[in-house]
Amino acid sequence: MNALDALIADYATRRLAGAGKVTAVALGAEDITATVELLGQPDPVTFRAEGLRWATNGEDFQLSFASAHCTLPWMNALLQAWATSQDRKVSFRDDLKFLPLKLRLRRAD
Repeated sequence: MNALDALIADYATRRLAGAGKVTAVALGAEDITATVELLGQPDPVTFRAEGLRWATNGEDFQLSFASAHCTLPWMNALLQAWATSQDRKVSFRDDLKFLPLKLRLRRAD
């Protein structure tokens, strides 16, 4: 992992709140793949989001995606339901820590 990938992995692991650990991240220009070791799962689980774009809305940093998938079938079903309910967007309070993502990913039109 490069430095940006490691920062993303660390941030995501903290967001899992003890439910697992992100062991690998690969961020492309329009996609991200993460491997996660979840408690109770014998094998690592892979998550992938494609069509990543970013925007700011007031004080929020919004990350949108065209599709998201997970290798664990039941979790993939939950992910699809969540993605639909959130209009395929995730919002965070805008912060300088998102600058590397802004430089790497395309801005939403």
